[in-house]
Amino acid sequence: VAIHSEFAGAGQMAFYSGLDAGNRTHGANISFLPLREPLESIWGSSRLLDMADACVGSLVSDAWFERLGDRRIRCVNLGQWSRICSVATVGLDYYQAGFDAAEALIETAAREIYVVGPAGQWRTRRLFEGAEASAAGLEGVSILRGPSIYGNALSSWLARFTKDETVGIVAISDFVARRIIDLAIEEGLEPGSFLRIVGIGDDPEASLLSPISIASVQIPYHAMGRKVVDCLLLEAGDSEDEEPVSQLLRPGPLMERESLGRAAKRDPTVERALVLMKRLI
Repeated sequence: VAIHSEFAGAGQMAFYSGLDAGNRTHGANISFLPLREPLESIWGSSRLLDMADACVGSLVSDAWFERLGDRRIRCVNLGQWSRICSVATVGLDYYQAGFDAAEALIETAAREIYVVGPAGQWRTRRLFEGAEASAAGLEGVSILRGPSIYGNALSSWLARFTKDETVGIVAISDFVARRIIDLAIEEGLEPGSFLRIVGIGDDPEASLLSPISIASVQIPYHAMGRKVVDCLLLEAGDSEDEEPVSQLLRPGPLMERESLGRAAKRDPTVERALVLMKRLI
């Protein structure tokens, strides 16, 4: 099975651990091959068919699938495009993630909450819809769409905020949350004070390398790996006429940290170690 995921660091390790656990649970002997090159360069070509009889990836969608023509290959999508994809899907329930993140921000007295992610993406839309649901019926709470995460849009957008009211931000990932924190500090703002930020993914690297630790909704990477194996084995025994399997998993708990304004500051020893690490990087 060829694997092409956007996961990194601890998330990727947990995902592969889940794949191994799924293998053991089913008594299967599936070999997983991480793809080291862009999926676009091999998808739909004989190279992919020569190296694997199934593919799992974040970019697996109908558009890619159709390029195979009559050549069949089992595929599992990792959730980013599941609403427009007719192959099996395993991914995070971004609706619930948005609900949980916005709920935590509302509890910190944030009355304007922005959802920041790639415009038009399915996961950004679902994140926004979940955040809206968390504020339903609450007077004075607004759920708004944030700017583009590309170019200089974030900097100019952050410059408009003042310290007069608490503003909440739900970022599509911890890396986007970290970028917002860096830019906010450059603008003279105080992330974690009146500007409260929650990311998605609970990525330890992003949080450690951020000026302040990032509050985040956990992605169940290990459970996703196990479900991928379930889907692959189920698809192998299904007829082509049956509906593809879809598994959108509930997020793990929200980890409260400094960017939410609720966690204690880091230990000074850890802070000094991080300063040295950043210099080396």
